[in-house]
Amino acid sequence: MISKMVWFGLIRFGDPGFGTSRQTVRPGVVTHVVGTLSPMCPGRTLPGSPAVEAGIEPGDIIGSRSEGLIMIDHDDADGEVGLFEAMYSARAMRWLKPDPIPLEIIARIIEAATQASSAGNAQNWLFVVVCDSEQRRRIGEIYRRVSRWVWERYQHQSRPAHVSEKQYDRMMRAGLHLYEHMAEAPVLLFPCLRLNPVALPPTIPPDIRAAMREASPWTAGASIYPAVQNIILACRGLGLGTVLTTNHTVAEDEIKAVLDLPSDVRTFGLMPIGYPAGKFGQVRRRPIGEVAVLNRYGAPFTAT
Repeated sequence: MISKMVWFGLIRFGDPGFGTSRQTVRPGVVTHVVGTLSPMCPGRTLPGSPAVEAGIEPGDIIGSRSEGLIMIDHDDADGEVGLFEAMYSARAMRWLKPDPIPLEIIARIIEAATQASSAGNAQNWLFVVVCDSEQRRRIGEIYRRVSRWVWERYQHQSRPAHVSEKQYDRMMRAGLHLYEHMAEAPVLLFPCLRLNPVALPPTIPPDIRAAMREASPWTAGASIYPAVQNIILACRGLGLGTVLTTNHTVAEDEIKAVLDLPSDVRTFGLMPIGYPAGKFGQVRRRPIGEVAVLNRYGAPFTAT
């Protein structure tokens, strides 16, 4: 039985800008109720789930349509993971098995990456796939060395208020494990960009040209990080674990030398990929009321 997170029926979020979402699925058995907005489901708060009013209970058998965000079990032969399940359960996987991954699967992941958008549809990305054990060893040595300084930084910053001490310690242990075992991941993937200078015509005012050049180092990421997210979701859909790390950029020139990258190409991340040693599961995130505002700063976003 494969647990799938599915949006059922017509879901309205309060703000017309969000529109609606409708998906018809096969009947199945409910495993967990996350929430419901359906007027046909008045009732009570379900124990063990968020404090939401719902009338659907775990164990109920539903038809092909219902409303709300729930967990449902299906006997899926293909084992495919739904989009929302992938987004809600793609944990940062730092403990990976060394088992080799067929290049055909890596090809699917890279093809998924190339479906992302890029500025002007230029597609100036380059995905460097490292499977060779000696190359992985050299990269792992560089990563271990520079990660010591990253660890020092973490040691001198406070734990985020929304993260428990237990969660934070677990994350730090996982980080230390990756520092020492990066080379053991069967695939190391570097998402890169070709940073070609953009010609700015004199018809653009000088102050605007200066502002555009000043912004370019961080706006460049808009042409590669959507592809990175596609990689994360594709890995999750294929049962593979990964995590995005940038520790290696402290030694960017050394990494580029190992990879024989030309001068106009820069790495924007390092993603070890492998079969996870742990389990996928729902990620813990701050509620949107703490991280989103409506119309202007200081006005918390609310859908009610």
